[in-house]
Amino acid sequence: MSTFPQEKTIKFDQVMYNDGKHYNPTTGVFTAPSAGVYSFYWSTLTVNGHFMSSVLTVNGSPTLGALSDGRGGSSYDSGSNLAVLRLGVGDRVWVEQQAGGYIQSDFSSFSGFKIASTSN
Repeated sequence: MSTFPQEKTIKFDQVMYNDGKHYNPTTGVFTAPSAGVYSFYWSTLTVNGHFMSSVLTVNGSPTLGALSDGRGGSSYDSGSNLAVLRLGVGDRVWVEQQAGGYIQSDFSSFSGFKIASTSN
């Protein structure tokens, strides 16, 4: 289990595929290499008695949230969401914790890919 007591940005450090190296596992931030429409998905898993409220953040602005809440049951709980965003060159996207701070890192993930190019 991982906790995030001081840092708000969740750093998904087990990178499976990172073509172009636009996701930085040290900072937890994806930087758009070109203008376009991108899809992002993230999921967090928390253990019994804990929770994690997270939000997809774009250039410092909270955009879309997810909650994994294991406080009321006797098992794990997951929270996830999907966002489709129009990004410009250099726009930055990451996942932040809003509340809580306990996730099972081996079962939590963040992914994204470009769907289409745009001219802006």
